[in-house]
Amino acid sequence: MTTHIHDTAEVENFAIVGDDVQIWNWVQIRCGANIGVGTSIGKSAFVDKDVLIGRNCKIQNNASIYQGSIVEGGVFIDPHVAVLNDKLPRAIAPDGSLKNSGDWNLRGG
Repeated sequence: MTTHIHDTAEVENFAIVGDDVQIWNWVQIRCGANIGVGTSIGKSAFVDKDVLIGRNCKIQNNASIYQGSIVEGGVFIDPHVAVLNDKLPRAIAPDGSLKNSGDWNLRGG
């Protein structure tokens, strides 16, 4: 088997894709992501920057894995699952103002 990246998939520069990886249609993989050997990523999945995915994983359709997450080898992620990077996600700060990117403390899922 060899690595397959569908024509509609977007794999950014500096993403690392291992051997025998299958990346299906409309997948987006951000820079710095590392996809382990033998992994399959289903239609419309999103892998954020600096995410680590181990060997022989199966990421189903429409799953989203956000920055700072680490997926160990052999893990199956169901369709539409979101692996978050914020243990207490909120759109606003305690004073009611909108949060910006500097307000988040990333914690891997």
